[in-house]
Amino acid sequence: MKKVVLAFFAGAALVRTPLSLQALRAAEVVAWGSNSSGQTSVPAGLSNVVAVAAGYHHCLALRSNGTVVAWGANQYRQTSVPVSLTQAVAVAAGAYYSMALRSNGTVVAWGDNSYGQTNVPAGLSNVLAIAGGAYHALALRGDGSLVAWGRNDYDINQGRVPPGLSNIVAMASGSVHNLALRSDGTVAAWGNNTYGQTTVPADLSNVIGVAAAEIYSMALRGNGTVVAWGPNYRTSVPAGLSNVVAITAGYSHSLALRADGKLVAWGDNSYGQASVPPGLSNVVAVSAGYYHTVALAGLPQGMAAPQLVGPRFLIGTVGRPFCYRIMAKNGADGYTAAGLPSGLV
Repeated sequence: MKKVVLAFFAGAALVRTPLSLQALRAAEVVAWGSNSSGQTSVPAGLSNVVAVAAGYHHCLALRSNGTVVAWGANQYRQTSVPVSLTQAVAVAAGAYYSMALRSNGTVVAWGDNSYGQTNVPAGLSNVLAIAGGAYHALALRGDGSLVAWGRNDYDINQGRVPPGLSNIVAMASGSVHNLALRSDGTVAAWGNNTYGQTTVPADLSNVIGVAAAEIYSMALRGNGTVVAWGPNYRTSVPAGLSNVVAITAGYSHSLALRADGKLVAWGDNSYGQASVPPGLSNVVAVSAGYYHTVALAGLPQGMAAPQLVGPRFLIGTVGRPFCYRIMAKNGADGYTAAGLPSGLV
């Protein structure tokens, strides 16, 4: 994993640049924690996976050919992937529903629709990223704007986007609150604040990633450290945690992925969801569910071709440098860029 800093000097306000994928041999998906609905029983033979997502009691895996595999609870058909779904480039999971982002910038959702969370807004396009809350969903568009739908309690408005919110490069959804990362490295939060989960620390800056749990929030800073806020008993980041490249949060447990491919977990471990399996290494992606965790691991360098993992698009603002951390599995140790839009170097 390498950190690559790019800068816009000209061109449109926001640029959407597809990242090409390379062929890969078998991948490894590992899941642990509660298995009440089979959510940690990874399908046999699952391979060529490039992304994972965890819901309340189910999991999703995105394969390099653009298809999606799902397992676990299916009482709302959240693991019944639409047979027509192809060319997926990202997946997300809510409480009892699932979503996929297709390469053409459109979104597909299936499963529980009790609050309209699978009613993707008509005409929604140019989407770069998706996030699923408990019963609401978010989509990030290429112009840096957010679109929200699903449950929207009148007093907290978790299913609406605050007026004037713009220049967003990443977002996360908790149970009934949301986080949005602006291109200047600051964080906006809205929704339920009963436990202070939307009270962003005043001095928080240089953020490159966000994660939202049931009642708390986390941010990953450019220096590889993690900040959390909300109830104290849920936000105790391990002392000395550093060199972090990705974060995720479940109902009441959290995980940090370090640059060396190792996971650090903390919080509630009543079902073993925060007990990282011994020997698990070369991890390149992780997602925390309700009481379970699913991780994607790669092979050591030289054993298989490198494979890009995570977002398939870059997003940034003209005149404002930004940091994009490229994630890849199977021992990639260098990157180059070709075919960039005019003004992007």
